[in-house]
Amino acid sequence: MLAQARAKGIYAELHEADVVEYMKSLPLAADARQFPLMLAGDVFCYFGALEEVLSAAHGVLAPDGWLICSVEELLPDHDGAVPGNGKWALQRQGRYAHDPAYVRQAAAAANFHVLHCDPEMIRCEANAPVPGFIVVLQRGAT
Repeated sequence: MLAQARAKGIYAELHEADVVEYMKSLPLAADARQFPLMLAGDVFCYFGALEEVLSAAHGVLAPDGWLICSVEELLPDHDGAVPGNGKWALQRQGRYAHDPAYVRQAAAAANFHVLHCDPEMIRCEANAPVPGFIVVLQRGAT
């Protein structure tokens, strides 16, 4: 994917790294690079617990910066039981789904303001829509 992105010649920088470790490695000095906006489409489905990635994102966002992400929705199974720990669960396709209340709680714990958490079909898989939600967070003060 990076080779294809590089071939387009439209990106200033491309990095192959663990997203949390990359954000943690950025300098934290007053003049450090701070991002006004982060987009994470189909990223959080590769995390169970979200606290660490949200905390890392908070640390590199500019004051009042925004994080916009998609999240797969944790739904009860056919007999009504909610899989996993009730907050998140690894699904059969190898991605994690999250409960919207948990996402709000984890965002608040990382000092984000939840501006939107709206239901959305975030993609199609095997010709079936995947339910999820689009989350818009704004960085709170440290």
